[in-house]
Amino acid sequence: MKEVLITSSILILAVMVLRLVFRGKVSQKLIYGAWLLVALRLLVPVQFGSFDFSILNQAEPVTEVITEVSKNPVAGPSREEVYQQIAQDYIDRGEHIFIPEVEEKLESGEVPSYEEVFQNYPIQSIVIPEVNTQIQQEVEKSITAPTVGQIATAVWITGMVAMALWFGLVNLRFHRALAKTAKPMEVPDSPVPVMVDDTVASPCLFGFFRPKVYLTPVCTKDETHLRHVLTHELTHYAHKDHIWSLVRCVCLCVYWFNPLVWIAAGLAKRDCELACDEAVLKKLGDEERISYGKTLVDMVANSSSPTHYLETATAMHESKEQLAERIGRIICKPKF
Repeated sequence: MKEVLITSSILILAVMVLRLVFRGKVSQKLIYGAWLLVALRLLVPVQFGSFDFSILNQAEPVTEVITEVSKNPVAGPSREEVYQQIAQDYIDRGEHIFIPEVEEKLESGEVPSYEEVFQNYPIQSIVIPEVNTQIQQEVEKSITAPTVGQIATAVWITGMVAMALWFGLVNLRFHRALAKTAKPMEVPDSPVPVMVDDTVASPCLFGFFRPKVYLTPVCTKDETHLRHVLTHELTHYAHKDHIWSLVRCVCLCVYWFNPLVWIAAGLAKRDCELACDEAVLKKLGDEERISYGKTLVDMVANSSSPTHYLETATAMHESKEQLAERIGRIICKPKF
């Protein structure tokens, strides 16, 4: 878990830097695809070659500290203190517990006392292996309070379950609302059903196993708006963005405690829309850049609620600043 947290956090920061450096210089689809690497790192708990190993080598002091802290009980003496006390009990009984090299230094006076040994040496590394195993077993029996690691694990699992329930509730409520009021619309050659619903804030693609395009009544009244919106949502379907939305939500449920994952989810959602715009304009042609931008202004819902992070719908929820950036990229053709 520690390794995944470290490498994924570094990878998220790297993608954030790259999207700033290459913004407008490379295809938005490539930038959006970089978030797939982040999702793989978060959800696949295996090493990925020398990249992971080099990062983990640099972060080894940090991981060692985390490991030791996680073993300490939340109340009472630390694990090291309990180990040292039990080792002292062995010494008080006249038993030789240290490796020969240390015993020789004690006998020769080079190390004047056992207290000096405890202060100057990592105690577990100089205890005879067989005795170390016995002491470790006694330490486990002596520590009755839960450890920091156990408490952290319990909090993590509780938060993960709560997030999963929230995720399920958000999408179930959305699904039920659409099921009650959505009406089918005939669209020739559409690979998925198209519905019209007056409760959705903006057009969207929603559904995992049986995705559907949901349109607002407003966009169906204008032929240009309808053509742009359908092209946009069907492009989302072609990109399998409804599936990637679910993957993003799973990452948030599992890593709810990591602010970098929330930031990554927000940026990935934004890059999803930018990649979709890029693909739509390739289909529509440069002559429709301005009119497509106007359609977005009319159709995009101005909202940035945290709930939208857990929706698997590809709805157009954006703040004014995000929409302004998006329109600017549409109007000014990127150079790549």
